[in-house]
Amino acid sequence: MTKQNLQKIRKKEDGTQHKNLENTTKRIDETPMGALSNDMYNQVHKVMDTLAKKRSTESALEVERLLKRVIDERHAGNMKAKATTVMYTMAIDAWAKSGDPVAAQRAEQILQLMESEHRKGNKLVKPDGHSYTCF
Repeated sequence: MTKQNLQKIRKKEDGTQHKNLENTTKRIDETPMGALSNDMYNQVHKVMDTLAKKRSTESALEVERLLKRVIDERHAGNMKAKATTVMYTMAIDAWAKSGDPVAAQRAEQILQLMESEHRKGNKLVKPDGHSYTCF
């Protein structure tokens, strides 16, 4: 998580929750690519869920970055890391709630990536009703 994004998010959170998010994100970022454990993968999901509800551009950027991290983990050979419909939809929803002028475009790009992954045979990624209606 970039320092600038953390500072902006911090203003919208209480100190304890922020510190937990910051510590967890730091551990995720410090984990070498391809080495996320099951526990860290679960933490990525929780952080994405928390940030997706923040209604800010900074949070949407972080959710999208964490989704990319999970995708990159898989490409690096970590078969435990699985970007799911829920994760993609959290990223779409985070953008939809951000109020950013480019939110619709970013959400659409994520939805298109999701549809592409599904067409390639990824059974964990299938757009559902929420994927289409959250923006």
